[in-house]
Amino acid sequence: MAHHRPMQSPPPLPIQGAARALRLWKVALAVWVVPAVLFLPATVAVQVALGPALGRLPASEEVPPGDLALIVMDGLRGMAPPVLLTLIGGCALHWLWTLLWHGGVARWQHQSDGDAPRLSAVLGLGCLSLARSICLSVTAALGFVLMAVPAWLVLWLWSSRQYRSMNDGPLFWGWMAGTLLTGLVTALSWAATLRGFWLLTGPARCSPVAAWLRGLAASLLQPLPTIATLLLWTVPAVGLSLAPLLTGWWLEVARGGLVGALVSAVAGALRAFCWVALFVSFAPTTGKGPRRGLRAVGTDQPPAAPSPDAGAATWRP
Repeated sequence: MAHHRPMQSPPPLPIQGAARALRLWKVALAVWVVPAVLFLPATVAVQVALGPALGRLPASEEVPPGDLALIVMDGLRGMAPPVLLTLIGGCALHWLWTLLWHGGVARWQHQSDGDAPRLSAVLGLGCLSLARSICLSVTAALGFVLMAVPAWLVLWLWSSRQYRSMNDGPLFWGWMAGTLLTGLVTALSWAATLRGFWLLTGPARCSPVAAWLRGLAASLLQPLPTIATLLLWTVPAVGLSLAPLLTGWWLEVARGGLVGALVSAVAGALRAFCWVALFVSFAPTTGKGPRRGLRAVGTDQPPAAPSPDAGAATWRP
């Protein structure tokens, strides 16, 4: 019979996240490919809307940025409904996909005994947890609003008072403090959601609201490692998102063509690895007890001794 140890909430471990993300390379590959497929209709709609307008531009002359912006806006105006519809549909499907692989990875990690991860098994477990993951996501959004709106309201009232008194110095620092406070609330809410996925799918099942609140409490008790882990994986992921654009700006050979596609592919794969590593960095100490005759990994517990009545219960004369 499997015995479950109580789930703990240790500080996030980025090194552990990198090692587990390497084991979950198939999931990282799917995290890279699936969003590109989901937003393919929106990409095609934009190309159909802008293709005729951009095709009439003279190739030998450089178009001023202001004129190019007007051409793009005019081209999108006629195709606004289909472009907007495909974009909203892509965002909704990407949200569901994100919940699916987060829930699947967390549930697979809780139930695995060291077996090699299979993408089909991870996604299947994610489908089973999708309804609870949606509830957790809605809870996280409401929690973020409840934490952020009072701070924004106080900042708005204070800024209005400073503006009426024509005091620009405190107004600037107030907006800086509001920006930092918003970033802090966003980080804590995000970390609470990441921890909530692990609590939601763990051995001691809890409700989405309880999972998010327990994740928020753990994040508040461990603010420095939590924020450091978020920055450690988020900053490279955002930088990799801008890598194709910056590379094309600096190197002319990387503007489209095979080199540009290769840069975009490598940056996308590394970005997906960062997102998976960020999530598994928050994996709690939990799981099944050690197998009989084996030492628990990462602990000093001796092998579990067999029960004295185990042999008598199964002996046949």
